[in-house]
Amino acid sequence: MSKFFAFSLIIVFAVVVFAGCSGELEETYTQVSLNEANFSGIKSPGFKFSFDTPTFVASKANAAVVREGNLLDFFVGDGLKNALEGIEGKKFSVGVTKRFTPFIHYKVDFIVVGQDTIYIETPDGNPLPNLVKGFDESPYEDVDTDELSYSTASTKGIIDTKFKVDKAPITYEEVNYDGEPVMAFLLNFKNVSFIVDSPNDDVVFMLEALMNENLYFNGGVSFGDRPSKASRNYRRTNQVGGKLTVEYVEYAGKFISTL
Repeated sequence: MSKFFAFSLIIVFAVVVFAGCSGELEETYTQVSLNEANFSGIKSPGFKFSFDTPTFVASKANAAVVREGNLLDFFVGDGLKNALEGIEGKKFSVGVTKRFTPFIHYKVDFIVVGQDTIYIETPDGNPLPNLVKGFDESPYEDVDTDELSYSTASTKGIIDTKFKVDKAPITYEEVNYDGEPVMAFLLNFKNVSFIVDSPNDDVVFMLEALMNENLYFNGGVSFGDRPSKASRNYRRTNQVGGKLTVEYVEYAGKFISTL
């Protein structure tokens, strides 16, 4: 059963922008589940909904992933990651506006924690990942990753190759591949691991979400040139085959291009 509540928002308007406008603005948010907001056709003025302590799986600066059962959705808001870090482990309500382009997602308007309300502005630009309908996987080859190892003899067949990856565990750990210790994501196959090379914000966003849900990586990657001879001892000692670039991620039935 959906609940309705009136949310009174006191706003001090900038006179130069909203001349003659001030006082109390009444907004009505319909309390629903994520499934109801997506599929039940529940009417709410201005497509405004509220959610009770939704499960935020992962976040980046101005966007986050929310999970409800098999349903996955994206929420956006200026400084959303910082706001979520401040309410970790607490019960809260989130007021949102449903948006439909470039795909259905939710702009966070406010977060209520106890007696405190955090107001969230609209972020600059588009912080959403690039979801692709009808994604074309044909440029990505099928490679038997069980046959790969750290040796260049093993990886010579995938030089400058785009290929699919199925059910690869993800780890985040310290590596010293280039002679200096750094933290990095790794995709782990049966006999070898590959370092994720220079991941952009969307790659980090998706890999963190998968790790937080204890899910495997499914997607497409590219392997560049032959690893240098200077890295051979490290590759042999640590069973690392080199570096891969993540080009797309398959997550909850969605194809996300990360190029």
